[in-house]
Amino acid sequence: MMWKLKTALMPMVLMLMTLLSVGCATKLKSVTNGAQINPAKNEGFLLLNVATNTDIYKIRISGRKYFELTKGDLRVGSNYMLLPMAPGDYRLSRVIIETYKGRGYVNLDESLWQFTIRPGSIGYIGHMEIETSFWKTTGKYKMINRSTKALEYLQDTHLQLLKKHGVRYRGPGKDDFFEVVGVARPQIIITQKGQQQ
Repeated sequence: MMWKLKTALMPMVLMLMTLLSVGCATKLKSVTNGAQINPAKNEGFLLLNVATNTDIYKIRISGRKYFELTKGDLRVGSNYMLLPMAPGDYRLSRVIIETYKGRGYVNLDESLWQFTIRPGSIGYIGHMEIETSFWKTTGKYKMINRSTKALEYLQDTHLQLLKKHGVRYRGPGKDDFFEVVGVARPQIIITQKGQQQ
């Protein structure tokens, strides 16, 4: 009798554990323009732009942990996000949008959506473009590298963070633009006494 009870409860216990682990995604909040922030010792930053013709409910980021970008940062138009994150390998894994039938989602399983965050550095991964149909049942999802626009954004809104942490391209493919223009590494300031800051 006890064996049958344990066997019958096992699927429910496994389902509950799965629901709890999936439901425990950390919500990421973008750094406000010009805000002074001191990331944790080993943290880095994710820089991403999401351009969309529809309000997005969430974008899920998968890796060692689950993270979510929420609708407060994902409005219609072009939205830059600078997000403190633990270092590691991640990928944009799911986009959830509001449709006329409720919420719908698209899983992003391709390597195009993978990126790496390094400690003490800003990692730009690209401009994500989302264009949905009128009824929001179909859409186009693209990741485009616009390093010059990302640099202009950082210079205009987060200059101190850019100077302190530098920025590197961490999206798909290879791009040495930030290294060529000299913003890939943090700037070291020499004081009058010859000490580094």
